[in-house]
Amino acid sequence: MRKFLLLGLALSIFSTATIFAGAPNVTNFPYQKDVVIPQLSWKKMVAISLDNTIMGRVSERFSNIDLYNGDNQEVPFEVYYNEFARFHGAEVVKTSSLKDGKVADLIDGDIFTTFVFDEKIDRTDASWAIIDLGSPQRIVRAKVFVPEGRVRSMEIKGGMTQDDMRTLVSKRPHAWQTDFHSPLIRYIKVSLWGVGVKVDDIKLYNGASASIYFEGNPREKYRLLYGGATDLIRYKERHGEAQKFIVEGKLTKEIINAAFPEDFDGDGLNNRLDNCPFVSNASQSDSDSDRVGNKCDNASRVKNSNQYDTDFDGVGDIIDNCMLIPNKDQKDRDNDGYGNACDNAHAKDVDSETKNYTTTIMAFVIGFILAAGVVIGWKKKEWVIATTNTVLKKFKK
Repeated sequence: MRKFLLLGLALSIFSTATIFAGAPNVTNFPYQKDVVIPQLSWKKMVAISLDNTIMGRVSERFSNIDLYNGDNQEVPFEVYYNEFARFHGAEVVKTSSLKDGKVADLIDGDIFTTFVFDEKIDRTDASWAIIDLGSPQRIVRAKVFVPEGRVRSMEIKGGMTQDDMRTLVSKRPHAWQTDFHSPLIRYIKVSLWGVGVKVDDIKLYNGASASIYFEGNPREKYRLLYGGATDLIRYKERHGEAQKFIVEGKLTKEIINAAFPEDFDGDGLNNRLDNCPFVSNASQSDSDSDRVGNKCDNASRVKNSNQYDTDFDGVGDIIDNCMLIPNKDQKDRDNDGYGNACDNAHAKDVDSETKNYTTTIMAFVIGFILAAGVVIGWKKKEWVIATTNTVLKKFKK
């Protein structure tokens, strides 16, 4: 019996040691942001939104982020992650002009309701619309549907106020779909240059976002540590929907974690000077001169110092042919610039909307021909049948 007790005690000690040995500590994370929460009278659930800086440094698994209190003790927390999706709830607040239609037609999701700008007012300037997203969002895709030949160029701007917007997509030839990476914005402005500009619909998609939840103590200070090569999940639960909370916390400016080793990858270079601080690269090779070493650059031949990778597939947004869907292999079977992973969705979106539009027109034309047949009488029924068959053949093509 005594032997079994000793064996059980030994196993218990071994298991405990293993758990603690595997747990990360404050020295594992290179970056830090302090948590600022309102004055608390008692314990309350706190929610913190992770900003672009953090989202760009944490892994898809959220396995290199942890929460600590002032005594360097881990604080239990939960994660909410929201993947990119079509954004609903926006409102058009201003347009450059209006000739026909309603402002709501611009974003109602129906390509058969058309908004027409007034060319007499806009003249050679852009026709534009400002859209209020209702709350700060990260917009990563815009689809602008216009009748063929009506629009030559397009530009997209965004910002937290209508009077202070930065360029998200510089003026360029119009494309029905445009992917980009915006910071948190409340308003977005779509500008179009063309002749008699008409818009069938504008669809916006917001990017991935995340929040963490934890129980805040009125006598505690908290800090979020993140980034680096640590790959160990510390959150208790990962939610697919936003959780209810009482208090909203804020994060301070990013600083370097003072406890992080000065040369984490052991390549002889201080982290502050190392262009690839988490992967050993004594040569410091940097083919595109963007100050990010080749060994950790997600687009080593194209400058992208921000290293944005919205879908976490290891391929930088700047060269990713499916910016919102993970596709590390970047395969593109038809060489159209859209990777296989997102080409089917792309084709389905375009085809379904075009198909519905085409079907409606075809039905109208055939109905008109049949009505004409009734008016002129069935003496010329051969003409009616021949004309209908011709129209059907053309639409099938």
